[in-house]
Amino acid sequence: MEEKEPTGPIDEYEWDSQYFYTLDEVVAKLSRKHGEVKGMYSSGVTVVLFADRGFTLYTHKIDGKKRVYWVIDDNNNVEYPIGLPSDTTILTLRAGTTLYRMRDEGEGPNGLRPRFYAERSTFKFAGVASKGYNSGGLYEYKLLQDVRIINFNKRWRSRLWGGDQHNFTGEYATYEHIIKHLCEKNGALGWRACVWKDQHTEVKKKKFSEAYEKEFEVALFSSEIVDTGKLIKAYSGPRWKFKDPMLKVIDRMIIKLRF
Repeated sequence: MEEKEPTGPIDEYEWDSQYFYTLDEVVAKLSRKHGEVKGMYSSGVTVVLFADRGFTLYTHKIDGKKRVYWVIDDNNNVEYPIGLPSDTTILTLRAGTTLYRMRDEGEGPNGLRPRFYAERSTFKFAGVASKGYNSGGLYEYKLLQDVRIINFNKRWRSRLWGGDQHNFTGEYATYEHIIKHLCEKNGALGWRACVWKDQHTEVKKKKFSEAYEKEFEVALFSSEIVDTGKLIKAYSGPRWKFKDPMLKVIDRMIIKLRF
């Protein structure tokens, strides 16, 4: 049975010290490796100059304390976060595993950013992959090999770095960059997580641990580890339309009541 998700406001959340140290703790840790602190400046972000190099520290202020979620040096090399949250697990998706994705007809390789798939065809695809496309469809994919992924199955993905189930702090692209870095450090080719924004309405009303029908995304770093995909349903128009399967059940009930 899943652990209960914290229900209090964000400043009462017990941040996992494995990846969310305070500013003072991070500076002290970096100082042991990079020498004496020569200067520190704050303007939106915190820049710290050590004896051998400088670092930019990205922080959120939680309960009166600055906590660090990302550190890069002058050459954009990432040295932080220090590790994955302590309650994550590692999964191996076997070759032949089925995944789903809404996509344009001529979609090519994914490039540097992760590509997102769903475990089930009931995922709320509209608004996730539809922007800018005039035609396309829902595709079914099969993994071509066993794939090691990090499983963020204890909390909404937006809660990892300063958000809760109803919001997030910063841009999703920032979180995705950090998570990708952490996964690669642990020899994983992707992750599995729930995003509050992508859930159906009835799931959004519940806490994470109570929403057993929640939809998981699977992010993969290479499009070469899945096949080219089989079209299940075609769509057309400026934006793809998606109807929650539960709405069809409700529609049928209304019709019966009317007649």
